[in-house]
Order: sequence, then structure tokens, then C-alpha cells
Amino acid sequence: MPIREIRGFDEAKVRVGEGADANTRGRVCSPELQTDTVFLLRVYAPLYTDFPVIAIRRKKFVPSPAKKGSGESLCSSVCICEICGFKFRFWGRFSLEMKLHPPNHVLVVVDLQNDFVTGSLAVRDAAAIVPVINRLRPAFSSAVFTKDWHPANHGSFAANHPGKAVFEQIELAGLPQTLWPVHCVQGTPGAELVAGLDTKVAHVFEKGTDPAIDSYSGFYDNARRRSTGLGEFLKANGVEELFVCGLATDFCVKATAIDAVQLGFKTHLIEDACRGVELQPGDIARAIEAMRIAGVRIITATRVDHESHE
Repeated sequence: MPIREIRGFDEAKVRVGEGADANTRGRVCSPELQTDTVFLLRVYAPLYTDFPVIAIRRKKFVPSPAKKGSGESLCSSVCICEICGFKFRFWGRFSLEMKLHPPNHVLVVVDLQNDFVTGSLAVRDAAAIVPVINRLRPAFSSAVFTKDWHPANHGSFAANHPGKAVFEQIELAGLPQTLWPVHCVQGTPGAELVAGLDTKVAHVFEKGTDPAIDSYSGFYDNARRRSTGLGEFLKANGVEELFVCGLATDFCVKATAIDAVQLGFKTHLIEDACRGVELQPGDIARAIEAMRIAGVRIITATRVDHESHE
């Protein structure tokens, strides 16, 4: 489909901020200015109300001399509607500091640690979700990161059960337990968040610290006997809605998302910002269905902006 050029906007109306016309407002979710950076943009205009959610790839960036130093810039962008594929060129003035989600929305990144990406328990294709999550981060004023933070004698490690093999099933603390390779041991490089991950304005919560029981969920141990403090922290800060991503879909992400719903949070799983272990064929699909049944809304990264306004 050919690109249509649209220039009929009054810049005073498309400018973000006080005084902007509520029916013609553009919002950019990322301050990044590199060539080909993908932004999320909403354009509300009387003639284009059928195209409310638009992903844009900027082709040219032109600083606005009249607004130098104001955080606003004039952009020429090729716009593509995510709903119908409609393409056009949009010219407008945007604030590069806009945060799309309100403070009561939080991004929850589960266990994106070295051992799960390149280490002893590496999840297939895990590194691919790092840039996806980094593109989402500017849309949220804050984020929460969970970390496995195991002592060396943790009961989930096969190495601590002579004669037992990795991925074998045992009972631990009265619960079924998969035995794992040694991973995310406290104070080791493997337990650190993966390099390159945007952790600005973030809070970290550790789990799996009790050697006698595992903790898949970012909220509780597997028996729900002890809280990590995450739920209490979110509620104390007035958080109502969570966007969950990370590793692994069929274990810690699943447990975290389901617990979030049970704690009363409106919860979304960003499916393409997760990867799974898949010990058995179909484990990831079954995990996603279990989350859906529990009340988790399954979305993709391109829908995160849309969810901020629904």
C-alpha cells in the first residue's frame, strides 16, 4: 500500500501538553533518537478516529529551532496502523518525555538473570526478549524486577541430592519439585540481571532464599507460606495494574502472573516478551492457557500502549 502524506495538522493542536486539543494529540513513548527507533504513537484526529493505535518508524528527525531545549521536536514519520496496516506520513510536534502509562501501572520483569539467559539453566532464545523489554520500559514510570536468589545448599538443586538427576521429580517441603542445575546462587555473576537490561527506576525483589522450599512466584514461596514483600510494596504504592514478562513462561512467569490476579491486580502477560523452558512438548501453551483461565489477559508488546488507555 502506498504511503499517504498528511500535513493538515495545526502544530499547536498536536503538541503534547497543556492546551493541546484533546481530539488531536500525539504521544511518543520513548526518548530514544537513533535512526529507525520504533515509537508508539497515538493520533486522535476527527478524520482518523478509525486508526487510534499507530506504530511509527521515524525516517527523519528535525529539531525544532523555535522550541530548542524544550524537550519537543518536529518529526516526520512513516506511520503504520497496527489494526489495519494503513500507512501514511505524519508531521507533528511531540514531547519526547511523555510517559504513556499512569503510575498505578507497573512493568514486572521476572528473573531475567544471567544463568537463565547464557548460564547453567539458559532458556532457549531468552536474549531476544531483552530489546523487547527495553523498548517497553519508557512507557512505565517504574518497574519491578524479580530475581532467583538461592543459597548454595538450596533444595531445588539436583547437585544437593546424591543419586538424583537434573529435571527429576522429588518432593520438597511437602510439594512436588523439579530438580534443577545449580543456578542463580547468591552473590555469583549468574544471579545478576542480564547486561544491557534497562533497570532505571526499578525495584528488585529476591525469591528462593529459603533452602527448604522453592519460589517460582515473585510474590510467595511455592507453599505461599512466606511473602517476598512484592505484593505489599505494590499495594502500598497504589499499584492496580501489572504487565508481566520475563523467564520462564511455564514456571516463574506463570506463577507470578496467577498470584498477581489472586492478589487483586489487573494482570497482563506480554507473551512475546517471555520465553519458556518447555520440559515437555506443549508446556508453554498449557501455561498460557492456565494464566488465561486464571484471569490474566494475554497481550503482545505492540498492545502495551493500547492497554494504557483502555
